Amino acid sequence: MRLTVLGEATVSIGGHLVPRAPTNFLRIVTYILLESNRHSVSRAKLAQILWSETDQAHASMNLRQSLARIRRFQEQFGITLIESDAAYVRLNLASVSQGLLEIDLVEFFNCAEQGGPESALKISELYHGDLLAQNEPDNSDFDEWLDIKRAKLRDDVILKIG
Repeated sequence: MRLTVLGEATVSIGGHLVPRAPTNFLRIVTYILLESNRHSVSRAKLAQILWSETDQAHASMNLRQSLARIRRFQEQFGITLIESDAAYVRLNLASVSQGLLEIDLVEFFNCAEQGGPESALKISELYHGDLLAQNEPDNSDFDEWLDIKRAKLRDDVILKIG
């Protein structure tokens, strides 16, 4: 399975797009990868960033529903990337380490750390456009956060391949 968040956000298996992947699946993966060194974030913080235009009770309810959809989606395809408990949502990157799951953003970070001409070439191949390019803005804190991260990532790409 491959998750692409640079450019058009997609989930694919064997080169074929997976239809109807939950939108928040890719948003949550991206947020946690970019915001947490420990690959986990509190449910309250995640609910607030994704549904900042609503009160905390509704944001928490929306997160619960979204995580339930994500859990069903993951079960359908036999992956356990996003895990949650009563307090935290975290990424289980074991399948990435084992080569069973690829995430272009993780590959980007790995290449950026390595440096050199081969890494610069790989970065230019990975960067297909803005982070979560087709994200539908809803005036949430997530949209503001995403705009900042997009600009930083663009700057990083320019530095690495320039």
